[in-house]
Amino acid sequence: MLGGEHLRFNQRKGEIHPRFVDVENQALLRATGDLIDLYAQGEGESREGLAEMAQPVIASGYRSPKILKGLDKLLQNRCEFREPEAGLSEFRMQVLQRSAELLSEADMGDLTEFRRLLAEPFGEHPDALAERLYADLPNRQPLVKFRPIKPGDLLNRYNVSQVQGLLLRCEQLTATIHDDDPGHVRLLLRHLKFQQLLAEVRKQADGAIQLTLDGPLSVLMNTNKYGLQLALFFPALLLMKRWRIEAKIQMRGKQRADLALDESSGLKNYYRQTTAYRPPAFDVLAAALTEAGGPWRLLDEPPLLDLGRQELLAADFAFAHESGTTIPLEMFHRWHRGPLLHRLAYLGENAQLPLCIGVDRALAKEKDVARALEQSTWFAQHGFLFSDLPPLKRVIAALESWLAASDPPIKKPGRAAAKSKTGKAPAKRAPTRKSTAARKSAAGQSGESE
Repeated sequence: MLGGEHLRFNQRKGEIHPRFVDVENQALLRATGDLIDLYAQGEGESREGLAEMAQPVIASGYRSPKILKGLDKLLQNRCEFREPEAGLSEFRMQVLQRSAELLSEADMGDLTEFRRLLAEPFGEHPDALAERLYADLPNRQPLVKFRPIKPGDLLNRYNVSQVQGLLLRCEQLTATIHDDDPGHVRLLLRHLKFQQLLAEVRKQADGAIQLTLDGPLSVLMNTNKYGLQLALFFPALLLMKRWRIEAKIQMRGKQRADLALDESSGLKNYYRQTTAYRPPAFDVLAAALTEAGGPWRLLDEPPLLDLGRQELLAADFAFAHESGTTIPLEMFHRWHRGPLLHRLAYLGENAQLPLCIGVDRALAKEKDVARALEQSTWFAQHGFLFSDLPPLKRVIAALESWLAASDPPIKKPGRAAAKSKTGKAPAKRAPTRKSTAARKSAAGQSGESE
């Protein structure tokens, strides 16, 4: 990802245009290759040392130093530097105290002797001690690993990063995709959920899918994190056969401008074309369900729900009951205020939609959200709050609420097994308070009275 100081764009007449580099320019490819070689051969060099080595390439390798500074930043992001050892600040204090003691001696005038005496109690060579003393400073950390990349691929990433940097300052993003491969669309929605983003998904008359997402400038909390996740979602759009984005961009110190791009821009995706992307909580929930046993299992691919009015719902999870019933689960994180209020309003008018929702506790504390949740009888039945990950007990309770409300009710597991063991049907029990409430809920939804 590139910061504002590395972005190159033109803004005029209410429009903003990223300035992409020519990925086939031979002079730029050579300069890019020189930078890559520097990092590929720089194992053991400090951040500070690598920066000094890169300066001549940046200054003379191509006509625009700003381009090479941006490429250098992308290469730094591919580096892994050694973390400082524990207790280094305490060790440094001991060395400084020893230094003060030596300097207080009247006959301490020889620098070489001073360094030898300083290092002696610590069992290190003076040069090694000097190198270790401030090794916890970021600029002194040595390079331990670099992920190699080809010059052409780095230039492609540079162009994509120019768009990502602008999206960090957008108010709203609308993406339209034309792709007749359902697998590509599912992959895009997986990337959407992987980044914990919510979109209003609509199917157009010509078969195109339109996604509308809030931009980071319209989110009231965690703006930077949300903006980063939105920017990381953008390369997934490049997997589609035909795509177009439109966004409102508000750069600092400039008027708001419109950004419009499509597949003719020549941008190339660098994500792997895989269906392995899953919401962060998927594996946790799947493992917990397996350990707990029971009639529910987590599906690999949540279905798209048609909400009518050309609106689609892409859930985060979908759970299948052994009876054959499937219930999706939609998660609303702390920056999903607008989508949550929209969903609650829809469910207030369409209470029979088989869906469960989870709401982040931080989001639930906002006044208008708290009021909407309190007034929603639907949420009281089929929703729950969570902090970081959805608790399995609350997920199961929300799913079971649909079994209790079904008409006719879904047979609970275990009763048939009880009959097979004894040869008789189990004795009927007096209705409990919970089952009575469930029947009242079901009767209320079907318009019947007990």
